[in-house]
Amino acid sequence: MMLVEEMAIYIHRGELPPSLVSAENRIGPSGLRFVCITLLSWLKSRARFPRLESIRLGHAASSPNQLVSIIENDPGFSALFCVKDGALKTRESIDAEALCQTAARLYQPPRIVAAYRSH
Repeated sequence: MMLVEEMAIYIHRGELPPSLVSAENRIGPSGLRFVCITLLSWLKSRARFPRLESIRLGHAASSPNQLVSIIENDPGFSALFCVKDGALKTRESIDAEALCQTAARLYQPPRIVAAYRSH
């Protein structure tokens, strides 16, 4: 199973696949959840807007250090992503379009609707 699929399962079901155990040990469950949501959201957006080839680390996460730590130290993540010049990118050796389409298909966060009460 691809890492993107496993991240989506982790977010939707809360099940920790073996491929994500070392990442969770490194940054904790809430950190891993945040990193997975950040990556899946970016890939899903990129499926709609293919020119969105990278994302600045300052825009990618409130804690970019966790994201960089996972990308640089976890073999599963570093096989798909890299950090260059302060930006997160997919590796050139992978099929980024397929990766983005997988994220768009599997990552379906709940919609939040705000309702205001009238006084």
